[in-house]
Amino acid sequence: MKRNYKRMALSAGMALVLASMPVTAMAGTLRNGHPKIYNISTTSANSTTSAISTASTISTTSIISKTSNISTAAVNSSLINTKVDVSAFNGNTKVNGSKITIDGKTSDWEGIRERESKTDKIDSWKVAIASDYSELYICYEGTASTQWDYNFMGANDEMVRVHMDYPDGTQNEKSNISFTAWDGYKVKNGWNGDIAGSDIAVVNEAHLNTPAPYVVEAVIPMEFFADSDFTLTFAGTTVDIRDVEVLRGDVKKEDTKEDSKEDKKDDTNDETKKDDTNDENQKGDTKDETKEDDKEAVYKGITIDGRFSDWDAVTKYDAGCPNPGHKDCIEKTAMVFDGDYVYIYIKDGETSSAYGAGSHSNGMYTIKSDMGNEMVFQLTQDGDINGVDKAECKHVGKQWEIAIPKSELPTYNNTISFGLYLTEPFIENVSNLDESKGVEISTDITYDGLKGLYGDWDRYPHTTIEYATAGTHYQIVDSKGALYCDGGSTLLGHVVTTMPNHVDKEKDAGGEFMSAVTIKFNNNEKQVFSPRLVLVDEAGNINWNTPNGGYEDGTYEFYIFSTHDAWNNAGNIYEDSINRENSEWYGKMTITVKNGVQDECEFYLDLEKVAKKFGCDASDFKRIDAQFGRLGQQWITTAGASSGAWLGLILCVGVTAGVLVYQKKKGNRQVSL
Repeated sequence: MKRNYKRMALSAGMALVLASMPVTAMAGTLRNGHPKIYNISTTSANSTTSAISTASTISTTSIISKTSNISTAAVNSSLINTKVDVSAFNGNTKVNGSKITIDGKTSDWEGIRERESKTDKIDSWKVAIASDYSELYICYEGTASTQWDYNFMGANDEMVRVHMDYPDGTQNEKSNISFTAWDGYKVKNGWNGDIAGSDIAVVNEAHLNTPAPYVVEAVIPMEFFADSDFTLTFAGTTVDIRDVEVLRGDVKKEDTKEDSKEDKKDDTNDETKKDDTNDENQKGDTKDETKEDDKEAVYKGITIDGRFSDWDAVTKYDAGCPNPGHKDCIEKTAMVFDGDYVYIYIKDGETSSAYGAGSHSNGMYTIKSDMGNEMVFQLTQDGDINGVDKAECKHVGKQWEIAIPKSELPTYNNTISFGLYLTEPFIENVSNLDESKGVEISTDITYDGLKGLYGDWDRYPHTTIEYATAGTHYQIVDSKGALYCDGGSTLLGHVVTTMPNHVDKEKDAGGEFMSAVTIKFNNNEKQVFSPRLVLVDEAGNINWNTPNGGYEDGTYEFYIFSTHDAWNNAGNIYEDSINRENSEWYGKMTITVKNGVQDECEFYLDLEKVAKKFGCDASDFKRIDAQFGRLGQQWITTAGASSGAWLGLILCVGVTAGVLVYQKKKGNRQVSL
């Protein structure tokens, strides 16, 4: 049989060449339906090339060059692949660690050199080589402006693309690596094809339009690269592959011929030290992750830095929003009262943010004391806090942390609570970790008349009175009030407001205390007293035409009559007329108008006179409520002829802290008392 030896030799040579190529090269990116093989380096001659050249008049390299970019220097089967020569990295610096997990967490990158970034899209980046030289790891970090911001990824911006320069000038799909997000997170080659064996994790902590850190972490097989000698450029910084740290690994690598005896000794010592210290110095994934997860966080204080790891030791409580339009705008809250500051943590929900929480979507919150006093503040869309002097606030992604000075807190006895304004609190009865107290509750209260002294009410519990509801545009409580029975025959009361609509001279300026006031006894509609305030001069003459508001700055004292009984037929309080019953006065009220900033009043009622009016005894009054309708619809309540029982309840309620922390100095879970 006649044989074509020339064709057979050529076919055999081609078979040997193709068989020696790596799978990754054979499975290159499809372009117009044809597989491509690129940049296979051949650097030395061998018998295969010689056999082919003697059996054929057609150059083997000429034929191959029609389908690939194989160098004409030689066809060495041992090097016709993209696996790096591992001996090239023997001199690279070793760092502790066995493997980097591609999970978007950076803890296993500790100890690896941080590289400079020359673009504002990236803050810093790192690169490392696997302990067995099989993979290259890349990690970079920065700040995403929104949860939809992925400008820190892509193939079109050279600053966020990895570029490789090879000594032979190779320029093909192995010259660039990009990280993309348009079709899921992918690692792409220079021709936008997926890199086989690569992996990527992206964490963007931005929430809605609130900026937050991002992390991109990727791994690329070494066999992807065209050579073991190259530089890579990323974020404007160029790094030689021989300057990239290699993870030390858990298993001692075999010494290569190039290692000196001293290097061998150092490696052995390093490995022995690593084993003896039970991996104490290992970074990243070489740590016992189970032990790390099981270890309870220890409370060491809170720093407002937008990092939030110091909140791990503080119990977080489920939270929600009363607005049905965005019930999930708040997910978690926490609070710590620690020394001179109160620290608050809030985590946004999935679809909205804490700055839009509340029945009126205005982000109004309150710290309320065990004495009923409140401090209202507002969180804003730009991550700030309004309504509290010297407060600090950080909003990063979905998380908020706030510090409020103790000096700005509302007056408290022992504990404070936190929640949305005019709703049930998220966290109740939190006391100071340093075990210090606030003010002692006092019932040493007297009516001071024209002296205008209200300080004795500062140590007595109050009730919030609101008119603007939770939809208020002001970071203040509308008003607050209190009632106190002295155990005898006198009812004392106090009300104060700073709401601009009330203190405005052209609107109220004292008038908010003079009309629409109702005092109810025993919750009985037949025992309702409606005060009428009138001015009386020094001679006792009654001014029945006393204005109901609009007063200039100053302190005024009014006599209290009954709106339903005062028929204006008495001219003087000292008259002993037959119509005295219809002109009886029951007490006094002092009102102070202060510079359009605050209106305040205190009053007293003679309960013996009130009881006589209702045909009963003062001792029958077991409960007394008051409502100031111009200020709001809330009722102020006391326990009637004596406030003792009610006050005792106030003193006993909520003395345990609603925050659990782990304190290092005590070594176990603590509930501050």
